[in-house]
Amino acid sequence: MPIIMSVVGFLILSIVPAHAYLDPGTGSMLVQGLIGALAIGGAAVSGYWNKIRWAVRSFLGRENNGKNGGK
Repeated sequence: MPIIMSVVGFLILSIVPAHAYLDPGTGSMLVQGLIGALAIGGAAVSGYWNKIRWAVRSFLGRENNGKNGGK
């Protein structure tokens, strides 16, 4: 374990600047990735929310097949 900590400490202390350039295309790509991740997350939550709601309703005995206006 001390060897691993020594190696990690050496790597952290030996960081040098990369002098990298991020052009506007890179920023646009990051924004697109963020929007895509939010869309996928929303779709996943929506899908699971419907399954959870259905399970709770069937457990409580309130199955609603669209009749009686949702009452």
